[in-house]
This record gives sequence, structure tokens and C-alpha cells, in this order.
Amino acid sequence: MADCEATASVVELFFSKENILHTMSCMLRGIAPYHADPMTHIVVTLCREPLRLALTDRGLAPVKSDPSIFILYSQMSKPQLQSLKMVLAIWNMSALYGSTTQMGGGMCIYELKPRRSRTFVDAVLLLYSVTLLMRSCPASDYATSKTLSNVVLQRILSSVVLPREVISRAEGMLRADVLALAC
Repeated sequence: MADCEATASVVELFFSKENILHTMSCMLRGIAPYHADPMTHIVVTLCREPLRLALTDRGLAPVKSDPSIFILYSQMSKPQLQSLKMVLAIWNMSALYGSTTQMGGGMCIYELKPRRSRTFVDAVLLLYSVTLLMRSCPASDYATSKTLSNVVLQRILSSVVLPREVISRAEGMLRADVLALAC
């Protein structure tokens, strides 16, 4: 039970509507430079893989299978750090954690067996955040930020199958934000 509460707390503090933009921008800043399209890589990974937390020496890797996606501890809020301390305490009490050395050095602590219920980041919020982040980029001589956003969204949607409802809900959230700004 405590493990479920800890996971719910992490999801709320990192991947809720109020926090998703900050989380995504932190993951973009921290992602390994060898990804040709880091935005698409992050979103596709989070859509395909359930959250299975790993704590590295640098930060939180929300998907154990891809430690190149992480959020630096220095970029986390106090409540986020406290929620990770709670996760560590639960892992320590249950003794259901493992540790490993990462390539290039560093440590990684992770839960040994996945939870019964798999938790995914809300795809609506992922698409919403991608669009907002991409549209906040300055336009270039070659393309507008809206065009760049559409290209990234097309790459994501060609890599992962999402129901039309997910796309519609993300578009609805964007329209609501635009209307709120206009008032």
C-alpha cells in the first residue's frame, strides 16, 4: 500500500498538469546528446514504458530501462525530493531494491520487481507539454515554432499508437490555455 502511495506521489509531483512542463524541460536539458530527436525519444519512451523508478547519482530516471532520461536532483523542488526520500525509505524497509554501477561510472538504485499495476505517464499531458515547449521556441528563417511542433508531434504519432481521444484531449487543453490567456 505504501509503495502505491509513494508512486502516486511521484506521479503527481513530476507528471501532473501543474508539473509536466517543468519535468519535460528538465529531462530535455539532461538527456544524453546522442539522441537525434530527444523530444520524440522522451515522449515515445514514456508512452511505451511504465514508470519504474531508478535513482542515480545524478537524479531520477523515471524509466529504469532508459537511464539517459533523467531529472537532476538540483532541478527538483523540495516536495519532489521529499517524495523520492519516501520512495527510498519504502524500498529500504521492503528490501526489494537493487543497485548497479552504470557505464561510465555512477550508481543506480531501482526497485527489484515491478509493481502489480503498471503506471504510465498520461499521454495527453505528454502531447500537451511537447506542443507548449515546441511552440515556445523562437521561430527561425526556415520554419515557425508551430510547424516544428507539428513535425515533432507527427514523429511521435508515427512511433507510438495513441487513441484519437488522447490527441483530441491534448488539443482541447491547448485551446483552453489559449482562451485563458486571451481573457
